[in-house]
Parts: sequence; structure tokens; C-alpha cells
Amino acid sequence: MYSLRTIVRHHPALCSLVAVNLTIWVLLRLVTVVSPAAGVSVLQVCELPCSLGGLMHRPWTLLTYFWVHTDGWHLMLNMLCLWYFGLKLPHGRGWKAQWLYMAGGVGGGVLYSLAGAAPGNMLIGSSAAVLAIAVAVTAVIPKRKIYMPVLGHLYLWWITAALLSVDVVSVAFGDYAGHVAHLGGALTGLCAGWQMRRWKFRTIHPATRLEQSDISTEQILSKIRRSGHGSLTPEERRILFKVSQGK
Repeated sequence: MYSLRTIVRHHPALCSLVAVNLTIWVLLRLVTVVSPAAGVSVLQVCELPCSLGGLMHRPWTLLTYFWVHTDGWHLMLNMLCLWYFGLKLPHGRGWKAQWLYMAGGVGGGVLYSLAGAAPGNMLIGSSAAVLAIAVAVTAVIPKRKIYMPVLGHLYLWWITAALLSVDVVSVAFGDYAGHVAHLGGALTGLCAGWQMRRWKFRTIHPATRLEQSDISTEQILSKIRRSGHGSLTPEERRILFKVSQGK
């Protein structure tokens, strides 16, 4: 197990996404407690309308709706899913957590407005953005096995398929609401995942970086024992200095 500090160091964007969502929820709750009317007004400004005409009149909502939650359980489930899949998101040149999150939110919002399947409804919540990350990760490492209590070891794509099946079945039976937006986010994530597979990214976890650092340190110490401190290269000296400083 690695500490929260280690995770924050190697996944700053993911931690920022969770922190922003939690902060906005807390602030909205405080505003609502102080002035319910003000809370409703703030919510109305951020909600995404379910029509193309409504989106044309309120284009900013395409970038605001996926940061706002009113239900604490909805927020918790989305953040747990974001954290779970976000830690597995491949690092490297390409899609970063924050850009994939926003792209999924925009993709889901566009499909939701274009479909106009629930006239008069408004959309809030980060589900579409989170599903974009979940589907992208699954597209890159679909056969990664994950241990689930009671269920045992499951393929990652089984878990993602179970999440998406709720939206597919809901849309099939006419319960559109936010499910269309979820599918829009998933489609965005699928496109991003396809690009990641083409670029052949390699998943890097905090453990991998730590292990690489440990191996380098051991090799440097072995070299000092064999040839003395003067045989070290500038890069090896830098690594040794960082280790001695506890960095």
C-alpha cells in the first residue's frame, strides 16, 4: 500500500479533479443553507438544458454541469469511480486525466442536448465525464484482472460493461434522462482509448516509479563499492543526492 502523499505526487490531476468536485459540492451546500433561493439560482446557472436551442442560449453550461452535484450519494459514487479508474489511466504523451474528464463531459453534454430526449429536463453531475475515463482505461487494458469482494477476480471490461449496461437498458426502455449523456461520455472515452492503444502507452503506477528508483539506487551503491564514489556520472550523483535528501 502506498500513502496518499505518494498518490498525490504521481497523480496530481486526478486528485485535483476530486478536490474540485468536492469543494463545489460543499460550497453549494453552504450557499443553499444560508439562502435556499441563492442556491437554486446558482444551480440554474450551471444546469445543462436538454435541447439544442437551450444550449445555444446557455453555451457555458456545457462546461459547468459536470462539476456540480446536489446529491451526496451521487457525488460519492462518481468520485469513487473516478478515483478507481483514474489511478489506472496510462501516463505519457496524450490524454491526461483532466482533459479526458472534460472531453467526456462535453461529449456527453452535446449528445444529451442533441437528443432532446427529456424535454424540460436539466442535467448536472460528472457521470458522463467519469465514464469517459472508465471506458478509455478499459479500452487500453481490458483484460486487467481486478479483485472484487465476494465476486473474486474479474476482468476490468466486465466491470465497465456492467456500468454501461444500466444506461443501455435504460435508454432501450425509454428512460433517457441522463443516460444518453452517460453514453456520450462513454463514446468519447472509447475514442480516446482507441488512440491510446494505437500509441501503445504503458501504464505507470506509483509502485513502478518507486521500484525503478530503488533499482537505480541499488545499482549506484554497487558501483560505489566496486569503483569508488569518483566513478559516478553526474546523473548518478543527482539520484544519490535526491535519495539522501529523502526526495
